[in-house]
Amino acid sequence: MTIQTDINQKDWTAFTRRVVRRSRKRWAPVYLLICCGIGGGTGLAFDLSGSELHLPSFFAGLAAGIISLVIASRLIARQMQPAKDGVVLGPHEIEATEAGLRVVSRWSEAVFHWDAVRGAEVTDKYIFVMVDRNAGIIVPRRSFAPDAEREQFVSEVQARAGGLAA
Repeated sequence: MTIQTDINQKDWTAFTRRVVRRSRKRWAPVYLLICCGIGGGTGLAFDLSGSELHLPSFFAGLAAGIISLVIASRLIARQMQPAKDGVVLGPHEIEATEAGLRVVSRWSEAVFHWDAVRGAEVTDKYIFVMVDRNAGIIVPRRSFAPDAEREQFVSEVQARAGGLAA
């Protein structure tokens, strides 16, 4: 089975959001515990030192820290976007072969052996064939003419995937 597709910036953004969302689910309880620990530790430190906590200053500092983190993360995300003339965006041919998934773009060719394929994550607009925790093959649903073709592709990937933990 061979699929022709054209990956654009919107497709890349959807993929990265999926990866980040999956990562957040894993780490959200840890972040919550860290935040509670920092908050409790700050309160305890002020209590033990005998000084008063100036709430307006505390919340202004907290807001400034959060805003700085958001701006920094957006700047980093912008720097990590693929180049318009690179290997990620543009036309791709994806072929399911006996050896694995063969992906060809205008600048590259790669074969992801079935043992390295972790499975297909299906959303309402995409099929993300994951080959690592943060790397995958983006296949927009618009790449398939009939739904049966899409279902056949997903079934083949799921059946042949090596089953490495995501």
